[in-house]
Amino acid sequence: MVLAMLFALSVSAAAAPATTAENALTWEDFEADVKAAGIDADFVQIGDLNLMMWLPSVFSEAELTEEDIQNGYVSYLVTDDESAVIAIMRKDLGMSLEEWEQELPDYGVTDAEMGIVNGFQALMYSVPEDDTMCLDFETESGEVLEFTFYPMSDEGYQAVAAIIMASIQPAAEVLSWSDIEADVEASGIDANFVQVGDMNLMMWLPSVFSEAELTEEDIQNGYLAYLTTDDESAVIAIMSVDLGESFEEWGQELADYGVTDAEMGIVNGYRALVYSNPEDDTMCIDFEVESGEILEFTFYPMSDEDYQAVAAIIMTSLQPIE
Repeated sequence: MVLAMLFALSVSAAAAPATTAENALTWEDFEADVKAAGIDADFVQIGDLNLMMWLPSVFSEAELTEEDIQNGYVSYLVTDDESAVIAIMRKDLGMSLEEWEQELPDYGVTDAEMGIVNGFQALMYSVPEDDTMCLDFETESGEVLEFTFYPMSDEGYQAVAAIIMASIQPAAEVLSWSDIEADVEASGIDANFVQVGDMNLMMWLPSVFSEAELTEEDIQNGYLAYLTTDDESAVIAIMSVDLGESFEEWGQELADYGVTDAEMGIVNGYRALVYSNPEDDTMCIDFEVESGEILEFTFYPMSDEDYQAVAAIIMTSLQPIE
């Protein structure tokens, strides 16, 4: 089984899909060990929700039918060999999570536990008869958002499921090129998609920008590209930065530099950190790359409202070259 092979050397922090003594799961508890495992995975948006989760690349999303959607399915993810499944559903139970916990023994559930996942109250339980583990969250509408993992008799998948559960967290921003593409094309701006440096990335770029030649010192300092308008009134600087810390740690540390608006989000399926630095009149969007370094895009000047709009489009356009 693919997932069992991924976790032949199981991540120590994820030995079992259970909460800690305080019944709390946080991504920080898993992140370092997950990175060390070198699993091919990314954070992805969950359906159309403002949520994201860590997902190994062996999973792909099955197309939902109209009946599936009517039955509450948000997403149905399956491995390439169809040996493992994650089903995500909305359920209107007509009761609170606490009441649902009390009802579960009537369905043969004996291990239901309330806990906290990345700050959100959750209910976790297994259904041995179905070989599944469920994680339920109560939404603002009163519905339950349920994640079901199958098969839990596979120890390798137990470890994977534990990590996925611990990774579920809000995406403060969800940006997608498809959401703005039609409006951008209708605006008639003279622009094209261009490759970002020598990377497998592309972005939408107005023709008024051109690439400045980098010096050896620039390259040694981590610059990958430096783009400026013909009149030098606006800049996009792209750098690779080795911070020596995780994305989350960097987000928290930004406050020490006077940043008050750092937000984690999803841009075209990739986890990103967006923040402004008013002192420098800049806006930054950071991506974590496989090497553990940060790929940082810096836009200047953000005091120019017209450039704010252009920068927002460019940020939303960042995506892999297919």
